[in-house]
Formats: sequence, structure tokens, C-alpha cells
Amino acid sequence: MNAFGNVYYFGSDGSRATNTTINLGYGDLTFDNQGRLSSNNAFISSIVNGAIQGWAQHQILPSLTLAQAILESAWGKSTLASTYHNLFGIKGSYNGMSVNMPTYEEYGGRMVLINDAFRRYPDNNASVQDHTDFLIKNSRYHNLIGVRDANTATYLIRADGYATASTYTNSLRNVINTYDLTRYDRVAFSL
Repeated sequence: MNAFGNVYYFGSDGSRATNTTINLGYGDLTFDNQGRLSSNNAFISSIVNGAIQGWAQHQILPSLTLAQAILESAWGKSTLASTYHNLFGIKGSYNGMSVNMPTYEEYGGRMVLINDAFRRYPDNNASVQDHTDFLIKNSRYHNLIGVRDANTATYLIRADGYATASTYTNSLRNVINTYDLTRYDRVAFSL
């Protein structure tokens, strides 16, 4: 990992792997034309290095970060994500920037439409970094720090109150399993 949070792979001859897919025992890992860890999915590629950096700096599980971004932002396509770069549905403001948006919340098994202020970011990288900061700065999420098991992390984040949806844990687990996001955990653990 370099100072910018990018993950690279160098072969035994010292050359950087570029434009290739390699199985290093974590599942297939793809490296782009500059040798950065990427994914066959453009959205995952755009945030995977930031998710791994979240583990390296603060021990927030990359698969959790990736699954939340996918689920909360509809693969980066929701208005909140595509226009305001909020990939995680974090409410409040970021450096004084926010946007009011309608959102559904589940209360007592009923979905209720409300308007709320959401953080607005200059880019997706700021959103990923702030997600990690949000989790480590809020004491109710401290039990997530250092968790190495995706099932435990997905249970804890729902139990800690991150989302009101009763199906949140299962939804996160389905995304993690469908897209084999734990392979990025294994990469992070190896750094």
C-alpha cells in the first residue's frame, strides 16, 4: 500500500503486476494498467483501495465498508451518491456541507418517508474516508474496530443502530457473499 492508499502487487522479479488478474490465495484479484488493485466492477474499483486503507489505519473491515457503500448508494447510482458523493447515507454535514433529501426510515415495522439533512462530499474518496472516521469517532461503533469476521461486523453495525431497516444485516451479508467482498479483507489482513 502506498501513501495514497493504493494496493499494488509486485512479482518475485520485482515487477509491478499490471492489466492482469492473479489469484494470491484470496480469490482472483485484478490490477489495472497502473498496477493498482481494482475490480471487474467499476464502482468497487473506485472505492476498494479506500476501504482497505480504512482497515490499515483504523481496523474497519473492508467488506463491511464496501457492502455498505453498495447497499446505501445503489452501486453509486442514487441521487445522494451520484450528485452529492454520499455513499453511506450518513446524515448531518461534512465540513459545513449538507443536502436535504427524502428518505424512508423503518419505525415499528412501518416505512415512513421523512426529509433529513445528509452529508455532502466533494468526491467519493472523501465519503469513504469519512465513513471510517464516522465509525471510529462515534463510541457506539467502537465494537466494530478490529472485527475480522464479516458476519459479526454486519450484525454489530445493525445492532449499534446504523440503519433502521430490520433486514439490514441480511442485506449486507447477501452483498458480501454475492460479490465475494471478504477477499478484500484477506488482502487488508496481509498488509
